[in-house]
Amino acid sequence: MANGNTDITPHSQSESPPTTRTASRSPSRAWAYALSGSIALLGLTILSVEMLLNSNVDPLVAEVRDRQNLHRERWQEDLEYLQKIEVFRDLLPAATTSSAPERRDAGATINAIFYWTPRDRIGDFGAAKPLVSPGTREFLLRYQSEWIKSRSFYSLGKLKADLKPFEKIHGFDYWDIEKNSPLESFKAEPMFIAPSQLPLPDAMELISLSKVRLIKGSVDQQPLAALRDVRQLARLLLTTENFNLLTAGLAILDLERRAFREYVDRGWLDESSWRPVDQNTSQRAQRALVGNLGYLRAGTDLKMLAEFEEKLRQNWNWPGLCAAVNEQLPVELALEDELSGEWPWERGFAAGFRALHRLASLAEDRCRLELFRSQRKRGDFRLADADSPLFFSYLPYFRTVASLRDWSKLPKRFDGYERLKRGNP
Repeated sequence: MANGNTDITPHSQSESPPTTRTASRSPSRAWAYALSGSIALLGLTILSVEMLLNSNVDPLVAEVRDRQNLHRERWQEDLEYLQKIEVFRDLLPAATTSSAPERRDAGATINAIFYWTPRDRIGDFGAAKPLVSPGTREFLLRYQSEWIKSRSFYSLGKLKADLKPFEKIHGFDYWDIEKNSPLESFKAEPMFIAPSQLPLPDAMELISLSKVRLIKGSVDQQPLAALRDVRQLARLLLTTENFNLLTAGLAILDLERRAFREYVDRGWLDESSWRPVDQNTSQRAQRALVGNLGYLRAGTDLKMLAEFEEKLRQNWNWPGLCAAVNEQLPVELALEDELSGEWPWERGFAAGFRALHRLASLAEDRCRLELFRSQRKRGDFRLADADSPLFFSYLPYFRTVASLRDWSKLPKRFDGYERLKRGNP
């Protein structure tokens, strides 16, 4: 009886070993189930991301590359053409540096005499108020292309502007806006400021100031002096290595051409005494220099980036390179963390970013780029706030979708070439 009870008890010693063996297998199975589930979840995540990329993002990235390929030949022709035009030699990297002792920098003299914006970033630096009154700027904008015909308004004192800066800009070869200016303090501070938000001399005011100077040239019967003044300002702007100011310089060259025609047509100036930049050259410069930004992209075809790198190593004097690096690369490199493809099978532009860094190093050898150089060395561009929700910025795989969408939404920079193809340069 006793033996029978012992045989059937659930806790009998004879049944203990099987219980022990079962317990020893349970953790292994649990780990196997967990690993299988993780792999399945990873596969599902990657599949979901690929579906999102294929449907929503890949077509946008392909569009960027298609436009690059479509316009590359014309863009390179324009760059080669600009190298032959005397006034645009100031766009070449060699023209913006101070390696030659005889080259004179205007920055120490003229930075402080212009009106800088935004005011909240510069303290009391520069002119305390705009050099062109708000009413005058509005008047000039309202008259659009007919602004040069405003002689009577200037004579009556209705156009108010301080033209003294034109007396101080001559005798210089280039304009460094980063020394002796508010930008100098930024070199030591770890921060990211979008290129479009950097404090600068007000570009629109410089354009308005040039208009008033050219109008004055028709009033005081000294048109040649007016043309020389605005040409010198335009030339200096082309050497600032800042894209916003560079485009202001191009706009001022257009104003110079408009005033020249008025002076000649009115008989105030002999046509042979001055040679403005013709409209075709101006248009080629505008679309090529904007196009530079469209090729300095992390998603640009790697073979194309490698060709740019090789040409720079062979001393290619790339017109507008310095300003393009200052304008475009901070925006591209701000997305490097999110588009580095660090996780297995995660999409990204890792090779493209490495190529951009190599191009940046080559540009730093040829240009001043002092603020850009210090920010890149510290990694400040990675301090940029992503446009995508914070959650997506750190979530592997899904961050790729958000960041690639952000990248593809950046301006394509080929509007000038698109208009040209439509027959409207």
